Amino acid sequence: MNSVLEKNIEIMTEKSKESMIFLLSAESIGGSAGHYKNYPCAVANFCINPLTGEIIYFGNLQHVPKEILQQSKRGSLKVAIDAKKSWKYHIIDYHIDKGSPIAKSNLKKTIDFYNRNYGFHL
Repeated sequence: MNSVLEKNIEIMTEKSKESMIFLLSAESIGGSAGHYKNYPCAVANFCINPLTGEIIYFGNLQHVPKEILQQSKRGSLKVAIDAKKSWKYHIIDYHIDKGSPIAKSNLKKTIDFYNRNYGFHL
């Protein structure tokens, strides 16, 4: 696993204020994010390095520090949530505003790794 993937998995799974886990714990599920195969969904917004694909920060736009916004592009992950059993996530879709082919490839590899090793099976 390359260093970008390692950093992405870390910020997705750690319990810091900048992490995906922290952000999703405060998001409402279902609602505008809808459902996928009877699983409620939520959206995790993030900032990404558009050259490398390194996720720099998870958070809604109004909470992202200005210096991070200036050096990054925005993106989002749509996650299904196993709300009846494990409370684990499975990333079902993603979007980034702009990114190099390397950035897009690293993000896709990150999502695949996360789903295989941390997500629940759909």
